[in-house]
Amino acid sequence: MATADVCTPHDVRTTLNYYAPIGEEPPYQYVEEPPEGKLLTNVGTAPYPALVHDARGREDEFSLDTNGFQYVEWPSVERDSAFEDEERIKEKYYPEVEKILKKVAGAKRVFIFNHTIRRQPEENDIPGPQNRGPIERVHVDQTYQASADRVKRHFPEEADRLSKSRVRIINVWRPIHHPVAHKPLAVCDWRYLSHRDLVHVRYIYPDREGSTYSVKYNISTFANL
Repeated sequence: MATADVCTPHDVRTTLNYYAPIGEEPPYQYVEEPPEGKLLTNVGTAPYPALVHDARGREDEFSLDTNGFQYVEWPSVERDSAFEDEERIKEKYYPEVEKILKKVAGAKRVFIFNHTIRRQPEENDIPGPQNRGPIERVHVDQTYQASADRVKRHFPEEADRLSKSRVRIINVWRPIHHPVAHKPLAVCDWRYLSHRDLVHVRYIYPDREGSTYSVKYNISTFANL
């Protein structure tokens, strides 16, 4: 199995890509190949300097309810090679994620509606489930409306009842094979994010449409970090 050295915890000065418009059309993103003559997305990027804090050794300081993210040590029973098999992921790994969410988040009921294996995409390949590299811009995976629509989509007969109680969409990420050294995942404490900086982006699937938020840079956001 491939291994990687784990560096001493330290903060990193880097750049993050924020929202920049391309053209005049409202922001959109095609999940797969766009129609002929159409850009895959008209969401551009504006890089700005940022200080990313290393959470290693401080994992217990963060929680879902306070910060919007949480670190959990939960070794998978699955071997690394199992994550190459889409059906095995659903059959074996989904129940494992369900256990994590019930124990850590206190969920009474868990429904997993999809998964993504982030891979380095092949150059000029058509976007799709097997060719989804890291998202290289600051974003929020679901808008408020898209989250509510997920309930209606997956539980049409129960949506009204479920929507009267607490429903959450939680991403569960884990490194595969070795610690991530190239394009690692960064997360943001929701308390430092202003609603004014969220940009609604149409997220266009072949058979339906959802929405995400891109994020505009706001220097005041970082004044108190």
